[in-house]
Amino acid sequence: MLSASFENFDEQTFDAKSQALEKFHNRDFSPAVDELKKMFPRSWAKIQVRSCPFIYSISRELANLYTVDPSREFVGVKNEQTEASIRRLYDAAKISDNMRYAHEVLVHSSSCGILILPDSEGRLSLHVLAPWRIKPERDSPLVTDERSIKKWRIKLPRKESLYGTIQEDDLILTPETIAWSDGTPLLNDSIENPIGPAIPLVILRSAPATGGRFLPNINEDLLSCQLALVCAYSDLGSIIHSQAWGQRVLKGGGMESTEVQVGPDTILALDEGQEFEVVSGDAQVKNYVDSVEAYLKVCLSQLKVDPSAMLSSGAYTAASRIVERSDRELERRMMIKELGRAENRIYRHLARWTNAIRQIAVYPVNGVNVAIDFHEFQAPFDPLHESQASQIRAETGLESIVEQIAKERGISRNEASLIFEENLAAQRKLREAAETIEPSPLEAVS
Repeated sequence: MLSASFENFDEQTFDAKSQALEKFHNRDFSPAVDELKKMFPRSWAKIQVRSCPFIYSISRELANLYTVDPSREFVGVKNEQTEASIRRLYDAAKISDNMRYAHEVLVHSSSCGILILPDSEGRLSLHVLAPWRIKPERDSPLVTDERSIKKWRIKLPRKESLYGTIQEDDLILTPETIAWSDGTPLLNDSIENPIGPAIPLVILRSAPATGGRFLPNINEDLLSCQLALVCAYSDLGSIIHSQAWGQRVLKGGGMESTEVQVGPDTILALDEGQEFEVVSGDAQVKNYVDSVEAYLKVCLSQLKVDPSAMLSSGAYTAASRIVERSDRELERRMMIKELGRAENRIYRHLARWTNAIRQIAVYPVNGVNVAIDFHEFQAPFDPLHESQASQIRAETGLESIVEQIAKERGISRNEASLIFEENLAAQRKLREAAETIEPSPLEAVS
């Protein structure tokens, strides 16, 4: 009898949570409204939604490998003109920008896809896909390698209506064809896959797939924290509005409450036995706020993020950033490995598409390795001692000046070498100019 453990994974629930994370990442807070409807089925329409971009902020905070454009060396490309053309292609396709966004999706969803397709003009584009948009058709739940899957269903926007709404459809990808679910060609008038048997889809995972799943589970803890923040502060605003505002109270008879006029230039003439006061309730929101912030701090600490970076505080220093980076080093190395693998697959798909579109072998597909070097921005902790340490590393041979320039500016070593030569030439000119200037004679002053 077959075990049904892998079937316990509810695909619809996975898709709903993944879609909610995608919306929050794009600062669409409609999933929080749906949650408020469940919490307050009768009064939700009277509650003002207080948005909080937690998913957006935590994704930007943790996905920092592409904050500075990385250096790429196309090992195996020996022609300088070909390499220059590849770099122009990368700039036109905005590879670094799309990879930064893919890294953000990896942070909150644990996986994503990158689809490489040309538009109607033949220009190549990268499309980052949330997990709920990706549906592989597998022969067995034990298949986890994307290269072994021969058919994909990808949910994509297909057309825009006259009213501005976007209609989506499934794009079917196979080694032989690329077409919409109704058989309509995506590219020109043919459903043929021009780069077949390759399928132009790259899958990224921050964790291995287990339990028969093709993609790892999404980070439900981040989704829970996002919903808790929006719902809690929306509820808090409703509590303050209904309980903490001042209520005018008139005690004693002989006067209707509508006749009472109040204001800084108004004097109340009350009869004997009448009393007027403004009563303000105590909503006691401090404990509520403390509870919400405590929950947020616990979530952030588990992610190795200093709460000062996400909360309103001036205590987030350069030293805090250094400690954070060391705490997240293991996660950082795992991401570098996965993103580097993806970049190599993306290059091969770009080369295949370019060769197919131009119908000549423009770029080599195999035998090329994209060696990528990431350059993260780091706030200087102690500029003087860092400068001295840099000089010592250069003098002892641990790291050349060229390598340091490449890391600091986020450029390739070849570009850094040119800058280094230009700086040396400028220094030589300054020294030569200083040696040719004769000191002016001093005049005696009587």
